[in-house]
Amino acid sequence: MAYLPHMYFFVVPMAIGDCLEGMGSYAEAESYYRGTLVYPFINKRYEIVKLWIKLANLYLEMGDLAYRNAKDSVADYATAQAAYEKNHQNGQDPGQPLHRSIATSSSPISRTA
Repeated sequence: MAYLPHMYFFVVPMAIGDCLEGMGSYAEAESYYRGTLVYPFINKRYEIVKLWIKLANLYLEMGDLAYRNAKDSVADYATAQAAYEKNHQNGQDPGQPLHRSIATSSSPISRTA
């Protein structure tokens, strides 16, 4: 029974996020992915990295979709640019939730800037 909180707070939200991403509900998928950060026993070495990769792929898909939908409208490229920048900011900004969640970790992926 010890695995039930892990299933409830990490596995199920990640699976729902995957389904929503597959259906094209990107904003809702992002909220489910980010919702796993409330789980206090998340594995900082593996599960946070998995979450980072899923969010990076999600932002890439969001940017690609916005870029394709913009077609020849230069003004609409700003939406795609915002999604791509969100992906970059997700990995660079120490204030992002993912960085805060691994800040106390002694793993090699923790940021010491």
